[in-house]
Amino acid sequence: MANVNHKTDIAAEQIHELQELGYDREEPQSNKIAILVILGSILLVVIIGALEYYFEYIKNEQMYTNVLSKQSDQLREVRAKEDTDLNSYKYVNKEKGVVQIPIERSMEVLIKEAEQGTLQKSTLLVPVVPPAQPGADQSAQPAAGSSPANTTPASGAPSTDAVTPAPQTEAKPK
Repeated sequence: MANVNHKTDIAAEQIHELQELGYDREEPQSNKIAILVILGSILLVVIIGALEYYFEYIKNEQMYTNVLSKQSDQLREVRAKEDTDLNSYKYVNKEKGVVQIPIERSMEVLIKEAEQGTLQKSTLLVPVVPPAQPGADQSAQPAAGSSPANTTPASGAPSTDAVTPAPQTEAKPK
């Protein structure tokens, strides 16, 4: 019997030692756990969103650097032709005396004529015809009072005959 009492004494001592170690005998605090889970989830979503935004920003920056910032040869040629057209003199129709002058010079002439009161209204009427839509009636008539030579083609681009001729004024002495 002494042996049985000894085993129960050892078990009682172990239980007493475990009680002294201080493990938690209370129920878990579910409110604190729920708050920590919610805050952790929110923090996780914010971090994922920030990483997504950063990824998109870097991707767009690389796209611009590698693709969009480089001009194609064709675009450079078109811009060079446009610059030449806007900034050069040339005959559009030598027989009719129609010339092209640089845009800056044209604005200077218009301002000078407006100040002097000699600005003449253009007699050339060019109706604006919207580009043909698929399935639309292709038999569009030119506007009344305009000549067929001055109409805009179906492509929407003005014809070369639609350039206003240079005014036929005499040079005034200064």
